[in-house]
Amino acid sequence: IVMAKLEESWTLPGILGCKVVGILHPFPFLEDYNARIFAVESFFSAEISVSQKRNILNKYQVSYLLIPRKESAMFKGMKDYLRLLQEDDEFLLFQYTNSI
Repeated sequence: IVMAKLEESWTLPGILGCKVVGILHPFPFLEDYNARIFAVESFFSAEISVSQKRNILNKYQVSYLLIPRKESAMFKGMKDYLRLLQEDDEFLLFQYTNSI
């Protein structure tokens, strides 16, 4: 399961076949759609703590994070839980582990 901003989550399942935490459009088979949208928006907010971010990731059993490079500074506090897998000019792809 991938945690990505909603703008990227919109296309990832169709391109990669992966599961994501939230999507931009309502989906009748996703009963907790609004909670997932809130979780994604909260996760990418600079206002929440590393502990709160980890709680979100653990709740949705996230294994990977796709983070815009320009926002990577807000995730420095999570470095003990992330392993960089791939990067390009726009994004960083991390593997997430919920333990050190």
